[in-house]
Amino acid sequence: MKLRKFIIIVLSIVSSAQLIDARSRRAKTIKSERSFDKYARRGLTAVLFYKQGKRPRRKEEMARAQWEKLNDKNDNLIAMFSAASKNFLYEEGDLDFAVVNVARRDELAQIARQYGVATFPTIVLLNFGNQIQSKLGASAKLSGYVTQSQLNRFIKNSIGQKLEKRKKQKAEYRKKRLEQARIRAYYAPYYSPYWGYGWGYPYWGFGWGYPYYGRWWW
Repeated sequence: MKLRKFIIIVLSIVSSAQLIDARSRRAKTIKSERSFDKYARRGLTAVLFYKQGKRPRRKEEMARAQWEKLNDKNDNLIAMFSAASKNFLYEEGDLDFAVVNVARRDELAQIARQYGVATFPTIVLLNFGNQIQSKLGASAKLSGYVTQSQLNRFIKNSIGQKLEKRKKQKAEYRKKRLEQARIRAYYAPYYSPYWGYGWGYPYWGFGWGYPYYGRWWW
């Protein structure tokens, strides 16, 4: 019986682990159009478009100071965006997070223009590459150096119901898989060094070993 309990526990852990999406929910840095197509167009995705050019030369002190100030603001925004990606609802709702620096390549700037992004930074929500519409019918966008609470409110108002629905589906599926694992573990054959192989009640098994021989009832 101890072995049976152990099997049930292991199957329960494995069953639950399989239901947790293996994809990392940390914000993914997009460096090319191919990477964007592969990652940001496979489901629900929050995309942060920002613009950060190359660092000016040391001789250009004023331009360098402005660049460093902008870089600090962008770094703080990206850190907040990445931290938000670990939200339990977003993980359960399969919401991915992507970060795109449009200054890196012209093709990335073109992608931003395709979604009507003209000012930076701007966050857009996509569903398999299609931009999600707000309740008023306009494209769902959030511009500026926003806070995490503003980002959460934006996501909730735009796709909160979709995320809650997916979360509920996962919970139901997890419960079903866990119950199936328990049933399989209960009726799975097991081995005892004294009794041999057997099956759980109400099935018959065969056992042997001192001082018992022959057929037995479990």
